[in-house]
Amino acid sequence: MEFKEALAFRHACKVFDEYKIIEEDDFSAILEAGRLAPSSFGLEHWEFEVIRDKELRAKIRKACWDQIQITSASELIVIYAKIADLDPKSDYVKSSFARKTHHNAAAIETYINIFAGFFANFKDERDVYGWSKAQCFLAAQNMMMQAAILGI
Repeated sequence: MEFKEALAFRHACKVFDEYKIIEEDDFSAILEAGRLAPSSFGLEHWEFEVIRDKELRAKIRKACWDQIQITSASELIVIYAKIADLDPKSDYVKSSFARKTHHNAAAIETYINIFAGFFANFKDERDVYGWSKAQCFLAAQNMMMQAAILGI
């Protein structure tokens, strides 16, 4: 399916056919689309957890306004927004910038200093969470579009 067709096809599905299972290759492509999503400073503000346990999904459904999609979908992906990992002094930030700069110490320091200046604008964890959550929407959108392109 072409991208424009996928845009028209994609919709908020409220009830899934519980007997239709997403093929493993397709599901892997969907997860990979989320991983490859753009993010501010390239920090990939997310972690994905695939929930397959039926009892856990039932508990999550109760916490999600009893939406049937939580238990009727072939797969359930929970996206966690990073907060503490995004502190400029964290190992996560340092290793992210190290990968981007091919471990060039001067470049890493430059990135961290620029990022620390940006990060200083946040008042508290709620601000960091809001920023991080917005980045997670990009990953979710990528996954939804990949699913649509696959006709899912």
